[in-house]
Amino acid sequence: MNSPEIILFDGNCNLCYRMAQFILKRNMHICFVSLQSVAGKSVLLNLGYLAENISSIIFVFNNKVYFRSDAVLQIARRLNGIWPLFYVFIIVPKFIRDSFYNTIAKHRCIWFGNGKECIIPKFEK
Repeated sequence: MNSPEIILFDGNCNLCYRMAQFILKRNMHICFVSLQSVAGKSVLLNLGYLAENISSIIFVFNNKVYFRSDAVLQIARRLNGIWPLFYVFIIVPKFIRDSFYNTIAKHRCIWFGNGKECIIPKFEK
């Protein structure tokens, strides 16, 4: 049996919340956990990380942990529709992909707003 697919995300970020909604519509098997939640901190601790040191999206699949652009591309690979085609960007050197990711992450709350509390993603038809 495969381990669950888990995305750890910033529950206070509107962009992260919108992305969670987008992902859920294309793969209902992925579990979401807010980095700020007790469960999120517990998952990170079990993986050998401290929540205080994490400021990026994390994707856990088959006991492997993916961060930043690696996480985004691994998630895209598992979505329905054309989204797995984006995995081709894995050929771009990681430092370039992560630089792009870091720019968006740095400005996401300014560009998309910041929630006051963790919003649990829900599936909407």
